[in-house]
Amino acid sequence: MASKHDHDSIFFIVNVVLIVSGIAFLVLRFGLANDLPLMDREHTSLVADLFFATWVGVIVIWCVMVIRRRRRKVAQRKSIGTRALRRPVANQQTQAPNPLSVQSSPWSNSVATTHLS
Repeated sequence: MASKHDHDSIFFIVNVVLIVSGIAFLVLRFGLANDLPLMDREHTSLVADLFFATWVGVIVIWCVMVIRRRRRKVAQRKSIGTRALRRPVANQQTQAPNPLSVQSSPWSNSVATTHLS
């Protein structure tokens, strides 16, 4: 099973690919890099479309990762809450009774008064 840090590095890589593909699409589509020496206008448009498809695909992957991360955090919070609710009940059953909270019998009061008098 992957650790938390592995998920963070994957999330980081997905974010970088998302940003780079989005910027590359905008640069190529809106002509900010006019007349690239290696490509004509038709190929530039094709590459821009590929970057757009990559960007959309990475957005879908990013959304899935965010939803899974939030569900995992909610499940952790719920399990912590149920553990906190279960723990006091278990502790109350296993603890020794407090001698101060034990009800004294009527005989113990009469014995205490007879010794004092």
